[in-house]
Amino acid sequence: MARTRGFRDRRTPKEPRLRETPESPWRKRREAKTWAAGLLILLAGAAAYSNSTHGEFVFDDAPAISMNPSIRRLWRLDEVLAPVDKLDYYRPVLNLSLAACYSVGGLEVVPYHLFNLGIHLGAALTLFGLVRRTLRLGPRDHPFGPASTSLALAATLLWMLHPLHTETVTYVVQRCEAMYGLFSLLALYCVMRGASAARPRRWYAGAVAACLLGMGSKEATAVAPFVILLYDRTFLASSLRSVFRQRWGLYVALAFTWGMLVPALLVSRSGHPDAGQAVTVWEYARSQFGVVVHYLRLSVWPAPLCLDYQWPVAQSVWDIVPPAAAIGTLAVLVLWTLWRWPRWGFLGASFFLTLAPSSSVIPILDLAFEHRMYLPLAPLVVAIVLGVYAAGRKLISRRPSLQPAAQWSGVCLVAVLAATLGTLTYLRNDDYRTALRIWQDTVAKAPKNSRAHTNLGAILVERGRADEGIACYRKALEIDPRNARTWANLGIALIRQGRVDEGRDCCQKALELDPRNAGTHYGFGVALVEQGRVEEGVACYRKALEIEPDHADAHSNLGLALVQQGKIDEGIGHFLTALEIAPDQAEVRNNFGHALLQLGRLDEALLQLRTALELAPDYASAHNNLGRVLTLQGRFGEARSHYEAALAGAPNEAQFHHNLSHVLAQMGKVAEAIHHGRRAAELRKETLGERHPDYAASLNNLGLMYQSEGDHARAEQLLRRATEIWKETLGETHPDYAAGLRNLAVIYRALGDRERAATVCRQVLELNPGDAQARYLLELLAP
Repeated sequence: MARTRGFRDRRTPKEPRLRETPESPWRKRREAKTWAAGLLILLAGAAAYSNSTHGEFVFDDAPAISMNPSIRRLWRLDEVLAPVDKLDYYRPVLNLSLAACYSVGGLEVVPYHLFNLGIHLGAALTLFGLVRRTLRLGPRDHPFGPASTSLALAATLLWMLHPLHTETVTYVVQRCEAMYGLFSLLALYCVMRGASAARPRRWYAGAVAACLLGMGSKEATAVAPFVILLYDRTFLASSLRSVFRQRWGLYVALAFTWGMLVPALLVSRSGHPDAGQAVTVWEYARSQFGVVVHYLRLSVWPAPLCLDYQWPVAQSVWDIVPPAAAIGTLAVLVLWTLWRWPRWGFLGASFFLTLAPSSSVIPILDLAFEHRMYLPLAPLVVAIVLGVYAAGRKLISRRPSLQPAAQWSGVCLVAVLAATLGTLTYLRNDDYRTALRIWQDTVAKAPKNSRAHTNLGAILVERGRADEGIACYRKALEIDPRNARTWANLGIALIRQGRVDEGRDCCQKALELDPRNAGTHYGFGVALVEQGRVEEGVACYRKALEIEPDHADAHSNLGLALVQQGKIDEGIGHFLTALEIAPDQAEVRNNFGHALLQLGRLDEALLQLRTALELAPDYASAHNNLGRVLTLQGRFGEARSHYEAALAGAPNEAQFHHNLSHVLAQMGKVAEAIHHGRRAAELRKETLGERHPDYAASLNNLGLMYQSEGDHARAEQLLRRATEIWKETLGETHPDYAAGLRNLAVIYRALGDRERAATVCRQVLELNPGDAQARYLLELLAP
């Protein structure tokens, strides 16, 4: 026997065997079986992920999709393939795929999920073809050759349906992991086909192209050439010398694909803003023993699955030594198997190789994520399937009478396992249906994960459940009191509740922990402006711009605040600066249009808002502002369509319902107007409470609509309640309180209570003797 660098090769040291097992006489039947297996793979995968297509964007989907202007125009490849600001990686092929999905449906989630599923199914079919053909390589008496299609089908189904993949397939931006897996498998498949092809160059070119695409999808593809080399030496060639003698050009070309990673290394890898402190090489390496053990456990028992572990650095001897011993023993076993039985050893070695980029000594801020097991799971599943089959053959060789029962038992076992895994995958997809649900699930499974509590709090606050969100922030700070982002979020939420002093203290704490964080100053300013403290908000915006002069959102919001203060020229200047920095940022265009709307410059506002919608067709706020412009121009039909588009994107936004009810009333569609007016009032009551002036505005609007319908009694009740709230929250000198009294006077007159109407008018005139409307109404009431 010849040995070459630790490999034991049972073939003669002459030329390597590249021919596959000869075709049987039943070629058509075999081909039909192969096509049927491929169809079964597609149907099973589609069924398991059939409920994944409407899941919301979560976690990193926001910066990669919703907030990523570079994917807005697919035809601008110079923008699509360039590094993206505020992303800590450079993956041009991933960005190109997102741009393709955006060109189909904008921010509608279905195209993104369908693309992810397509990549996963493509990877499954490639794995099937690779395993099937690999098992047919070798002598005629090879034990796996006759059952190659069945074994490949079993391994592929179990791998494809495994719920460990849900994080890769259902979590949109993690398609990068599936793309890396697909392109790595394609490259390996092309090399395998090329080795036995009459014209191998086409196959080798395909391998290089697949490897290049993988490098542009995720950096982990860097190990693909090593896996290909190991496969080549194990299955296709008799020695490493033979590998390089026959295919040296291929490996030179594969090495050149590493050049795609150079720009990625130049991009700053800051990670999540709340990912915590960077770990050292030693901290990362010693923690990965436990992480890999956890991955292996999930491979055989996939529960519980968790989106975000925020895995802690291993500190104690118990956390390090037992898992290190387990992984060390497994690694030694793989090396021994690679020397003794190279084909079996390849499966173990490829597991460690494909997992090495994320679970070795290369420190990444997050120590563990389930999606990192996407490709490493494949050799594990193949090894288990082949191992069980080999054990069954050995048993049958001793007791041939068991062969029929063993065959049916094998089929039933695979069917039961596939059905079980597919069901678990289907159920896990439901957890990804909404961002709220997946973070609630994460908090339940990782209660000491401060980031999960923070993200859950942010979603709750965004959905109007501020008290629950604040409780989540406080829980996160109990776990990690030095998290600046959580302090900032808590402060902003408190300010929006009107607890300005308490919120300011929290924001100050955030700035103590991270004084150079422009985002904290910016968010602080947004919250203050929303509370009517415009001067303080302006100061925060200015501080954010001192730290980060190119902060387009800060320029945009500062411009809007300055316009509110009457500083028109300075405000417009900041909008123009924001447009220079981010001409394709829809939010900047929307804010500029909003400011121009406030100034009464309707045609200019119309231009900016339409541009915003060209950049982001589903931008709800821009649709709403454009509806306001069109309403002021008397174009009620167009305004209605834009309000309805705004509600399609944000169905629980009270202001959008309020504005739509107003324009419907103008169109004479009072019944529809009342429906949306009621919804606006309900939402404001839920989110703001019953003592908020905006809730009073909804009651007032609803009362006026009932008045137009002739239902004066109900109108009087609503208008009286609105006026009471305005008096209590805004004071008697506020114009809204006077407007509410005038509306009440009109209602009392309609009800025939002229004396009471006159009393209300006199009350208005006492507060504001120059109120012409109240004086005119009082004259009408005179006997």
